[in-house]
Amino acid sequence: MPPKQGKKDAKASAPVITVAQELHVDTDLRRLQEACGVLGEPFAPFARRLKAELMRVKDGDQEGVPQVPLFVHGAVALGDLKTLCSVALRPYPFLRVIQLHHAVLGDDGILILCEFLSEYQPLPDRNPFGIQRLELPGCAIGPRGCRYLGSYLRSNATVTKLVLDFNPLEDAGVRELCTGLQWNSSLTSLSLQYCGVSSVGAGDIASRIVKESNVSVLSLRGNAIGDKGLEEVAKAICVSSKLEDVDLADTAFTGDVNAVLALCEAMECVTALRVVDLSMCTITPSATECLLKSLQASGHVTTLRVSERTDPVVYKQIVGISATRSQAGKKKKGKKKM
Repeated sequence: MPPKQGKKDAKASAPVITVAQELHVDTDLRRLQEACGVLGEPFAPFARRLKAELMRVKDGDQEGVPQVPLFVHGAVALGDLKTLCSVALRPYPFLRVIQLHHAVLGDDGILILCEFLSEYQPLPDRNPFGIQRLELPGCAIGPRGCRYLGSYLRSNATVTKLVLDFNPLEDAGVRELCTGLQWNSSLTSLSLQYCGVSSVGAGDIASRIVKESNVSVLSLRGNAIGDKGLEEVAKAICVSSKLEDVDLADTAFTGDVNAVLALCEAMECVTALRVVDLSMCTITPSATECLLKSLQASGHVTTLRVSERTDPVVYKQIVGISATRSQAGKKKKGKKKM
C-alpha cells in the first residue's frame, strides 16, 4: 500500500503543461519579437510587449494562446511595413487585432497591408478567428487606399470592427469603401470620424451601409454632413433594423424640419436603436423639443446626447431620461450575467 501512495504523490507533483506550452507559443512569440526588434522606433513598444508575453509563457503564467494586439503609434516607413507584413507577421498564427495609429501609411502602404491581410490564413486550431479588429486612424488614407480596403472587405468574413478616423477619405473615398462594405456581412462597428465627408458621402453611407450591411455601431462624428446628410442617414435607419448606436456629433446639423422629423421617426420606430449622439451640434430650440418628445415616446432609446448650449430645461430632461434608462439597462445586463 505505501508504494502506491508514493506513486500518487509523484503524479500529483508532475508539472502541468499549459495550452501555450503545448502549442510551443514561445517559438512564435520569439520569432515575431526578433523580427520586430530590427524595425523602426515606432515598433519598439510592441517588441517589448512581446518579450514580456514570452516570459509569461515560459513561466506558465500565460496558460492560453497570446492575445497581444499589434499596436504601433507613429509614422511607419514603407520599408518597415513591407518587412512587417512579409517577414514578421506572415508566419505568426495568433494575430487578431491590428492597431496602426497615426502611422501615415498612405495609399501605397494600405495596398501593402491589404495584400498581407488577404493572404493571412492562420490554422484554425491556433486562431479560428482571424483578424477581427482593424484600426487605422491618421494613416493618410485617400480614395485609392479606400478602394484597396473595400476590395479586401468585400469578401472578408472576420473583421468586425473598422476604425478609419482622421483620414482624408472625403466623399470619393467613402464611395469606394461603401462599394466593398455593401456586401460585407461580418463588420458590425464602423468609425469614420473627421474624414472630410459631406452630405454626398453621407448619402452613400446611408444607402449602402446603414440599409444594406450588418453595421450596428456607426460614428460619423466631425464630418460636415449637415441637415441633408443627417436626414438621409435617419431615413436609412428607419429602413434598417440593425443600427443600435449612431454618433452624429459635430456634423453641422442645425435642426432642419425634415431632418428632425426623420430622426424623430427613427427614434420612435426603430426598436434596435439605443444611442443617438448629437453633441456639438447647434440645434434650434424647437428641434430639441421635438427630440425630447421622441425620446419620451421611445421605450428603447437609452441615450440621447445634445449640446450643453441647449435650453437648460430641455437639456436637463434629456440628460435625466438618458441617465435613468442607461442605469436601468446596466442593471438588466447584470441580472442576465448572474
